[in-house]
Amino acid sequence: MQYRILIVDDEENILKAFKIAFKDEPYDMYLVPSGEEALQFIKIYRMDMIISDINMPNMDGIEFLKKSTEYSPRAARLALTNRRRDTN
Repeated sequence: MQYRILIVDDEENILKAFKIAFKDEPYDMYLVPSGEEALQFIKIYRMDMIISDINMPNMDGIEFLKKSTEYSPRAARLALTNRRRDTN
């Protein structure tokens, strides 16, 4: 059985980076650009892991991850952000 990983991020370059990083790994990886689309996706497909950006328009990653528990209750969840620190 291959593990299914869902990655949700509104930035296309982040999704591309995940695709490259995991290309040789034995996972089924699904890349989705919004929380809304991701919820529709997991209503159909069970996931083993869900990785979501926190800062997304319309539905942020925290709201999406909370809602995702209804459809993939056993999935591991990871929230990511690229918040920049002020260097001053």
